[in-house]
Amino acid sequence: MEAERANFPIGMMARLLGASRSGFYGWLARGRGDPWAGAREAVRACWEASRGRFGARTVRMRLAAQGTRLTLYRVRKIMRGLGIRGVVRNARKTTTVPDPGAPARPDLVRRRFRPPVPTTVLAVNVNLSFATFANANSPIAPTHFHRSRQRQAPLPASLSGARSLVR
Repeated sequence: MEAERANFPIGMMARLLGASRSGFYGWLARGRGDPWAGAREAVRACWEASRGRFGARTVRMRLAAQGTRLTLYRVRKIMRGLGIRGVVRNARKTTTVPDPGAPARPDLVRRRFRPPVPTTVLAVNVNLSFATFANANSPIAPTHFHRSRQRQAPLPASLSGARSLVR
């Protein structure tokens, strides 16, 4: 608009461009410089003073203590634009990696994952398993064992009296 100011009226150009006349004149009054240049320099100076350690949150707090009020979003955006970032401690934790040559761990709870018949799948209802193992004579004990072919799994000898509760 400023380049064509001598050839066309400001009101007509503003209307065609979808801008306002007051916005154009406000832009002229403010000047054509970068409105965030001071904030950008303050963020860079604070980050460099920390030897590149501070992240956006700490930079924002330090600048607020010095009297420069910026939002966290603005500080993040400025730091991203400058290509700087703080140091992140413990970003990736390495968990224990078992030694492939170590002997297998002992099965202390004696788990048996071999079904009695090859076509059988034993499943446990986790909601009922603790109550079942706490009281083996419970009427709900046999309901968490089933076969994949709609037949009942054989009941353990300790639960044979609860057979009538199972369909």
